[in-house]
Amino acid sequence: MIQPQEINSINFFWDAFPTMNGCIAAIQIVRFCQDRGEGWEPFSREDLYHYVVEMGKGGDFTFNHLVGGTPEKFLVYHQGKYSVTEEFVDRCHNAVNFL
Repeated sequence: MIQPQEINSINFFWDAFPTMNGCIAAIQIVRFCQDRGEGWEPFSREDLYHYVVEMGKGGDFTFNHLVGGTPEKFLVYHQGKYSVTEEFVDRCHNAVNFL
């Protein structure tokens, strides 16, 4: 699987997800995973919240339709943690890493 450091998170993930806010949330998740340095290891909502606040990006984090509500599964919630799916990783990578 492609690792977080292999995704160019400086650029916007245009049309990678159903909504623009979903694209923004995806960028924040990728940057969080890049900065954390643990690959795609599962994370809690609180982990993301603290990261977003620390980065000065607001006082909360919303998944913006990346969890449930769509036929695609971008994030999976299990036992208090979220995990990214291959579909999520592929969409982020393909949105910004093209020839």
